[in-house]
Amino acid sequence: MKIYMIPVNDGYKLYASEKKKTLKSKLENRIEKMNQGRLKSTLEKYLGKMENQEELTLKMAYSFEDVEIAYSANISEEEAKTKCEEMSQKYFKKNIWLMATYGVLCPVTFVAAPVLPVLNWGFTFFFAYKFSAKYRGIRGYNKILKSNFVKEENLDLEAIIKNYNQKDSKTS
Repeated sequence: MKIYMIPVNDGYKLYASEKKKTLKSKLENRIEKMNQGRLKSTLEKYLGKMENQEELTLKMAYSFEDVEIAYSANISEEEAKTKCEEMSQKYFKKNIWLMATYGVLCPVTFVAAPVLPVLNWGFTFFFAYKFSAKYRGIRGYNKILKSNFVKEENLDLEAIIKNYNQKDSKTS
């Protein structure tokens, strides 16, 4: 699997060459088939909070065996590795406390759900999913940093982003 490191405005973003079915995409398909109502609107609200594009790419990097990082020919391999390491550290600092919080809240809500009707097992599922997404994101960056960096001469940024967004809308 290839992951493209593309310069965007003041930094870089990662885009995966392949998409795999995730729990979020399966849930999106299920919600589309539901009738309008309170349950559908509630699920749509939580669905938007499940994961973003960066976490989805990192989860895919974590799940595939062979990962290559393709970067533009405008920068050197050392610079690409440095930028990727900076993105990894920034992601880690931003998400380590969130991951720990979700890790604590998941068993607490599981135990408290039968006693407190306000806390149901939907919260437990949501906290477990967020914990898993943050963990896989951190591990995905670790795998990316250990993978091969490949210089791409003809890296068509617009086509990659357009293709990624089309795949995203197909899995949605």
